[in-house]
Amino acid sequence: MANANEVPPQSQKPIDDSGYFSTSWHRFFLKMHAQANKSNDVEAIISTTPSAGGVEGEGSSSNSSSIDPQTALHFNNVSPDLTKRLEELEAKLHSLAGAKDFTDRLNDIELGAMFAKNTMPITIKKEIWLNAAGLKAPGAKPATEVDHGLGTAWQFTDAIEANQESISGRIKTPIDINRGVSLKGSIGWSADGISPGDCKWQVEYVWTAINEDTTASAQETLTGVSTASATSNGLVVTEIDGIDLPSTTDACLTFKITRLSADAEDTISDTVELTGVCLRYTSTELGVAA
Repeated sequence: MANANEVPPQSQKPIDDSGYFSTSWHRFFLKMHAQANKSNDVEAIISTTPSAGGVEGEGSSSNSSSIDPQTALHFNNVSPDLTKRLEELEAKLHSLAGAKDFTDRLNDIELGAMFAKNTMPITIKKEIWLNAAGLKAPGAKPATEVDHGLGTAWQFTDAIEANQESISGRIKTPIDINRGVSLKGSIGWSADGISPGDCKWQVEYVWTAINEDTTASAQETLTGVSTASATSNGLVVTEIDGIDLPSTTDACLTFKITRLSADAEDTISDTVELTGVCLRYTSTELGVAA
């Protein structure tokens, strides 16, 4: 026999051949009904449950009396089609518990949820990296290309404002770039540690579409400041936020990077070496989680 808060065993039908509730099923549905209607008189209702004969808890009550079967099915006059609804509920419960117990069923549901989580499409983040060899230093105040470990780097001196040094480059607009999600630029650099402090970078850029002027001035100027690593020649990455999104026709991004060595926020009184730049974007493609 189930207690007042459990579903009765599946071997016990809700309604016997005479059309009456068994006590345990009656209590179960009345409890549900009471919770919905905030009733405090559930046990009083149960005490008047009609009897169909038999053992207490299996369709009888010690103080019940026989009434019209249809009246028994209309407890509190709220479910005129209760017999059909009970049969549907019984079939549903039995189908869930037919091949496995409820614990196994819940385990199946949990495993299914985990599978769905691990196979749902996820956003793909991509990067375009240009090392020192992919950058140039034209103009009147160019940085200097130097040997740097196993590769090369662009060296920027601690110059006065009139002599602040620059490099430049171009990146083709990625064919899969999501033009509605923000972009981020980054600059990789290092310092030898002789003069610790901060380095300030300036990035000027312009997006260019087919048939637009490739010598156009910058559409925006952004800056970023980072502190040199405590390790001599330790890699530092300065983030550049706020880059405008490309239009649907923009084909390439042209940029110029200058060390603002004369700025008060640039406190390194020695050279710094730029090893590469990166553009991070969100792809229109979708991947699958691992």
